[in-house]
Amino acid sequence: MGGDGERTVLTLKAKIYPDSEQERAIAACIEGYRRAYNYMVLYCSFSLRDFGRLPSFAELCRFSTLIWKRLPSIRGMYNNSMHDAARRALTAYRACIERGRGRPRFKSVRAARSYGYPKPQDFRLERKGGRIRLRLGKVGRVRGSRQEPLPGDPRTCTVVRKDMGTHYDYYACVTFDMGAGYGRGEEWPERDVSSPVGIDLGVSHVAAFSDGAVYDNPKGFSRDLKRFERLHRRLSETLPGTRAYDKARSRLAHAYERLTNKRKQMVEQVSHDAVFLHGGIVMEDLSVQQLRSISMSRRMSRLYADASLGMIRARIADKAQSAGRSVVLVDPRGTSQLCSRCGLYVEKGLSVRRHECPRCGLRIDRDVNAAMNILERGSARDPGPVRGPNRPAGRHGPADPAQKAAGRLPDLYHKIQELELKITRGNTRRRSYSARPMTTI
Repeated sequence: MGGDGERTVLTLKAKIYPDSEQERAIAACIEGYRRAYNYMVLYCSFSLRDFGRLPSFAELCRFSTLIWKRLPSIRGMYNNSMHDAARRALTAYRACIERGRGRPRFKSVRAARSYGYPKPQDFRLERKGGRIRLRLGKVGRVRGSRQEPLPGDPRTCTVVRKDMGTHYDYYACVTFDMGAGYGRGEEWPERDVSSPVGIDLGVSHVAAFSDGAVYDNPKGFSRDLKRFERLHRRLSETLPGTRAYDKARSRLAHAYERLTNKRKQMVEQVSHDAVFLHGGIVMEDLSVQQLRSISMSRRMSRLYADASLGMIRARIADKAQSAGRSVVLVDPRGTSQLCSRCGLYVEKGLSVRRHECPRCGLRIDRDVNAAMNILERGSARDPGPVRGPNRPAGRHGPADPAQKAAGRLPDLYHKIQELELKITRGNTRRRSYSARPMTTI
């Protein structure tokens, strides 16, 4: 948990049930949002090429006003969502520059799945008859699921449309500002929750705690691999555009959704027990991406995917910050080889799953032994400020001052043909959307 000056932001994800007219309004908003995002990505490309810098957020907002007035094809979306598209385009371009990957991809019709309301005035969260109701701009009042809204102040809302083959599922992700000093905890009077815990993450056991608790890998994808192969094979055997093709896509989408829900359930269980049943958390300071890069087989890569180690680390950090717990990261070298009782170095390969010390006679699971060593290393350190293990500082920080300098809008109107060729190319594969030509300016 941060200091009194830090503010906590939580997100509530609720399923919504729009009617047919509201579904058409959401589809128009998503399509207009996609076109606006693509135009802004090209705007950033031209600005970087002609002026050597990315445009500021204010410049992109002024450009969004111009294209809103000039292009009828994007007027089906909510007007203030243009600012959210500008923010996404600028964030995506900065991330690509940091990673050295050129520019972001244009969003196709199939890839466009969401749009946002960047201000609390653009939507309203209500509760009626035990259900959440959302009043969305240009959509209307949409019925939601039976969930309790968070006690904070709503700030932004993102509407997500998920293609399930034969139908769409819709979700609303509302962010709440919980204010400074907010903390969320749970009371467990029957057990002592003040002692810290060391956590060892792995593939065979997703997480092993220093108190002996072990969470096995669910191996959802590895166990259902033949089932997924059969569903993919049935999908490839059907003709696209037919009812059988939509049914095959629906079965495959539901199978992947069940797999995702199983992984999320495991992640929430591990993170909950790590944070709310202990007083502090000590983990290894390692990169999950580097672990996956050294996997020795495709089977091990699938096990890494089933383990969801990156999600576990992120959820533990988020819940620890919300509950006011400290997170300490230690050096992972030698934690599996050293004996946690006497400190003897006992070398063993990955196939050896138990630690047996020839000096003191300790015989326990190797992951639990590693968790004990992690806790011992962390107990000698001062808990620093809580931060996400896989979230480098400065990624979402302030932009470069040179990018904030005001500058004139690049003259893009002479590139109208280039815009149309790059944005509308390949966007009529599945849906019946037709790219309207830009009006002459």
